[in-house]
Amino acid sequence: MNTSKVWYTTVLQINTELENRTKSDNKHPLDLLLMEQANTLIQLFNECEFVGFPKTDPEAETIISNILAKVQNSLSDKMDFVPENPFFNLYLGLCYLEKVLQLIKQEYESNLNTTLEHLENIIYNSNDYQNLVEVSRNIGRRIINKQQHPEFGKLKQHITEQLEYIERSNKIEKALPPQPIKTKADILKEQLSQYGFFELEKVKTLSEQSKVSIIEKIAESGLPYAIAMFDYLQFIPYLEKKHFDSKYKLNREVSKWFDSDKEGRAVKGNISSLLKNTTENKDRYTAYKHKENVIKDYELLK
Repeated sequence: MNTSKVWYTTVLQINTELENRTKSDNKHPLDLLLMEQANTLIQLFNECEFVGFPKTDPEAETIISNILAKVQNSLSDKMDFVPENPFFNLYLGLCYLEKVLQLIKQEYESNLNTTLEHLENIIYNSNDYQNLVEVSRNIGRRIINKQQHPEFGKLKQHITEQLEYIERSNKIEKALPPQPIKTKADILKEQLSQYGFFELEKVKTLSEQSKVSIIEKIAESGLPYAIAMFDYLQFIPYLEKKHFDSKYKLNREVSKWFDSDKEGRAVKGNISSLLKNTTENKDRYTAYKHKENVIKDYELLK
């Protein structure tokens, strides 16, 4: 018994085996005594669970094992297990386990207020309606079956309040007009606005519709085209002067706008490809190929 690793399940199995034996001719005089002790333990396990002890979790096995060792070593009138006497040893093991569960129950009851506060926080932070319904039903069944812990009713009330809150919130959300889905161009426009894109001389001269069109073109055409257009509009030197104290930071930020690499290497490579004398890999970074195209596209928007 003292070497078991699945305490609650083991007690259930022992109790079932004893019940079967009492119905057969293979019963032992001590079976009834063992059954009584096993039933006491099952009740104790349930009482411990009601105050927050996870009786079937792996954590429970560790807690029980550690406390059991301390109990066996601390009792002044402790009894030792007897070789070749399985009935006595089993009964002794069950008695030791009873002392352990009593200690656990006492400890968890003393911390019940903290446990309840924790549960209340979980309830009020949960938006999982179906899960809360199941928890509420489970608590309700325990109350009906008179397995009621003094605080179960309080928790059920909290759950009911949270369910009502979720229902009200859902009704409000359904009543609201649907929010438009932002396009790539919408998102890019917000990002560029933060960095003064629409203050550039070449951009300020465009009509409002042309400003929308140039953003859409940049968003749709990919990073190499965008870098070429930014270069033509003088946006890159503007960023260096007004917003970034290093090219590394600039490259990283621009890279975010186009969901490119985290370190901004592709931005750096495409900017470098625009230079006359560059050692950059032009097969990989192709902004230079768009230099004439961006000028034509801009002129069409004027």
